[in-house]
Amino acid sequence: MAQDNEAKRETRKEKERATEKREIQPTTIEQIQGVGEATAEKLRKAGYNTITQIAQAQPDRLAEETGLRKYLAEKLISSAKEASKEPTPQEIPKEKERIAEETGTMKERLLREVMKDERFRRRLIRHIVDKLS
Repeated sequence: MAQDNEAKRETRKEKERATEKREIQPTTIEQIQGVGEATAEKLRKAGYNTITQIAQAQPDRLAEETGLRKYLAEKLISSAKEASKEPTPQEIPKEKERIAEETGTMKERLLREVMKDERFRRRLIRHIVDKLS
């Protein structure tokens, strides 16, 4: 009985992990706009098996390795970035900076709005005084 419950828990955990992976990353390169069966086959033969690999590729290299034209490689990379919605390593510092700036701005705006409310300010001061006592 205990083994059955343990097996069920493991199966449930595996299903959850599989679901999380699917939500994080689409599973097939055919989900990239402009990729049909023939293009997908060329991409796979060149070693591009995931959307992330395509999103992080250089257009010249992708075109050379797959035999596709450079403009098409550029479009595929752009579409792959959209499909993955995952920043490339070059974009991560910019994305972190943007998020930090946006978060800081939101916090400042919220604080200003909250501090305009006289009743809230008084309750906040009382709460702080009570905690310090």
